[in-house]
Amino acid sequence: MHLIRRIIVIWAIDALALWLLAPVVPGLELTSWTWAIWSVAVIGLLNALVRPFLLVVTLPFTVLTLGLFSLVLNAFIILLADLALPGLAVADIVAAFWTVLGIALINTFVTGLLSINDDESFYRNVILGFARRSDSAYGTKKPGVVMIEIDGLSDRGLHEALDSGYMPVLKRWLNEGRFRMQRWNCGLPSQTSSSQAGILYGRNDEIPAFRWYEKDRQQMMISNRPWTASEIHKRVSDGSGLLADQGSSLSNLVSGDAPYSAMTLSSLLDGPGAIRQRSYGYYLLFLNPYSFSRTLVLMVWEVIREIGQRCRARLHGNTEAHTRGGTFPLLRSVSNVFLRDLNLYLLIEDILSGTPTVYSTFLGYDVVAHHTGPLNHDALLTLKHFDEGLDALERAVKRAPRPYEFVVLSDHGQSPGATFEQRYGLTLENLVERALDGREHVFGAPTEDESWAHLNALLSQAIQIENVAGRTARRVFKRRTRDGYVEFGPPREPVEKPRSDVIVCPSGNLGHVYFTDTPDRLSLEEITVRYPRLISTIISHPGIGFVLVHSNLYGAVVIGRQGINYLDSGYIDGVDPLTVFGDDAALQLKRLDSFWNAGDLVINSAYFPGTGEVAAFEDLVGSHGGLGGDQMNAFVIYPSHWRAPVGEIENPVSLNREIRTWMADLGKYPPPEDGRVEEPAEEVAGRSAPAVPGN
Repeated sequence: MHLIRRIIVIWAIDALALWLLAPVVPGLELTSWTWAIWSVAVIGLLNALVRPFLLVVTLPFTVLTLGLFSLVLNAFIILLADLALPGLAVADIVAAFWTVLGIALINTFVTGLLSINDDESFYRNVILGFARRSDSAYGTKKPGVVMIEIDGLSDRGLHEALDSGYMPVLKRWLNEGRFRMQRWNCGLPSQTSSSQAGILYGRNDEIPAFRWYEKDRQQMMISNRPWTASEIHKRVSDGSGLLADQGSSLSNLVSGDAPYSAMTLSSLLDGPGAIRQRSYGYYLLFLNPYSFSRTLVLMVWEVIREIGQRCRARLHGNTEAHTRGGTFPLLRSVSNVFLRDLNLYLLIEDILSGTPTVYSTFLGYDVVAHHTGPLNHDALLTLKHFDEGLDALERAVKRAPRPYEFVVLSDHGQSPGATFEQRYGLTLENLVERALDGREHVFGAPTEDESWAHLNALLSQAIQIENVAGRTARRVFKRRTRDGYVEFGPPREPVEKPRSDVIVCPSGNLGHVYFTDTPDRLSLEEITVRYPRLISTIISHPGIGFVLVHSNLYGAVVIGRQGINYLDSGYIDGVDPLTVFGDDAALQLKRLDSFWNAGDLVINSAYFPGTGEVAAFEDLVGSHGGLGGDQMNAFVIYPSHWRAPVGEIENPVSLNREIRTWMADLGKYPPPEDGRVEEPAEEVAGRSAPAVPGN
């Protein structure tokens, strides 16, 4: 009865919308209001019978236009209704297009005013739609695990979101004692490729930053490009990643050896045969008129919201406003609405098809926080939509053929602060060039918005569909396609094989500097002979916290303005430059120094402990990649009936061992090889989860 009542209400709203649009839209005519009611009924019938077939055939075009081509199909449906209804007249495709758009906007506005439950509509339209297509004969009591990563959310940011009411569903989970929460240290470098590799494979060595340069191959490595992501996968994978056993990877940087993946960068170049083409979940965003209209309106609103928030920030003189112009409103809309919804549908499909293990990344928070600051209201507001997704997933599990356990985690945090260039009027590349007295040509690795990678992954996934439209789309985007990867955004031709004497690779507030005329890493002694003023000039700048360099005599050496830390021996000459960077900073830097592809110089910006701010070498007011502040403080939320970790989780590899231990308890994997002291199951079962901090 609830569903019938809702259908009647929506039918009435759409009929009213069509009646109101008739005198406004040129070329649209209705002879009476009763024909508006009949027209909506026929349009709904045609949507159910004809539209799904048309969308499947033209899906690549629909995805490549971010759903806008679906409006054309909706307009075509209205033209078909015109042929069947004498009381409806639609002059042409343009009139039909504006009619479709008008109905969608009025529908969304009126249902909002009437407080028609959007979550309930999503449940009935999406989750039950999947449930009807799942194999009810299949079932098992062996639990599956769904791991959802919130990219870039620190432990502090999570607490702020919970205390401020942005995440009521997750807060309920914690308050009910079903889950417990623990902070963990993501290590250095504090960024996604290193963290995800450690979590999913149990290895993350030789990943020195988000961007780095490899002298032996003369190759620039940028983590969110599929060639680099694929190379990372090859280097750290032994075939037994966390998702190897029929797992699914959604919107990740690396696959974790999952045989099924979608919009995962390390798998995009493997070709259609290696990527799971979901027959329903990948299409649902477009097949269901409700789903598409909802997503379209939310995308438009997200662009309007971003423009309004930017204007408000500029009026208040906030430093982040300058990073929010250009294409960012569109990229935010794609990442925070379109990809979020598509990812949620794929997650629901995996759950209702009984996939044993799923790992998925929620991208929206990190995208917005980079440009607003990690604790800004605009960034935290994106978590409200993520929280609504948790509620939808909880509903989906009730219909799944197996029980599921949830793990919610982050891969790193973010530290706020005005950028290095904002504070001091020059970039890290400018500073290095000045310190070299102009003797060498310095090339700065591009620091384009990471959101382009998410959009390109979506488009690349779409053109791999094997049908007429897919082949046509491949021809249309031929100039933008390389090895099966569609690439939009700033020009990147010089990135692959840069020719320069010195290359500077910024990653948040961490920078690697490479001298390309030598195949090996230059030592402190060699650098001092070649460029006597280089290190002293860099370290004397107030925006620089320290420089890491390797000495032939002393090993890893950290140099600050007032002292030197000889990491191998532990000897400190003067004031320790790592004092404000945390107790484990020396260990983190010593490990980074051991990487063969680390820079000849590794530079970390200053850290201002009073405010928790850093000075990013990129044009981002929320950043991560180096040392200082919340960027290294991640979190993991897991079921309270699972055993608690013994001690602190010190890095992503440690978190991988914990997850494998939990899965071993579920009978999914053998226990980790390192073997650790395990608590008696009865003691774990008797515990209750702690209250949410701040409550």
